[in-house]
Amino acid sequence: MNVKKPKTSDVCRTAPQSSLTIRAERDANGEELLWEQFRVHVDLYKTYLELLLKFNAFFYGITGGIVAFVLSDANPPPLLRFALLLPIIMSFGFACLSGYGAVTVRPVATEVRRLASRLSFETSPNVALLAGLLVLCSLIFFLTSIALTALFFWG
Repeated sequence: MNVKKPKTSDVCRTAPQSSLTIRAERDANGEELLWEQFRVHVDLYKTYLELLLKFNAFFYGITGGIVAFVLSDANPPPLLRFALLLPIIMSFGFACLSGYGAVTVRPVATEVRRLASRLSFETSPNVALLAGLLVLCSLIFFLTSIALTALFFWG
């Protein structure tokens, strides 16, 4: 019976990894995944904040222009008040959208705090600021829609 002895290079290639090596690789991959999740959440936060500012600038630019045009004429034609319908619809829509965003961004703030804690950060980005700004914008949009509706009917 001739049994060949395996070469040492074959043994080294096929030797199972120790559990410490596997655990270290899993921990490194897990931490990398946590970092990637954290980066995604922070990038989304920055993007949402930028979009909120752009929505506000767009809305108030359009609304200001239309309201100034409607109010500039001392004796406006009766159909001119229908120009206020666009800002009324936009303000009501943005109020609903901002309110929805404020509700849905709260779990993201919790997740960012959890990820920061797991990555051993002492502090985390204040994503709750975005929720507060969305609530504030929602209220302002809603009040603007009420004021524009009053101007439409009684102005």
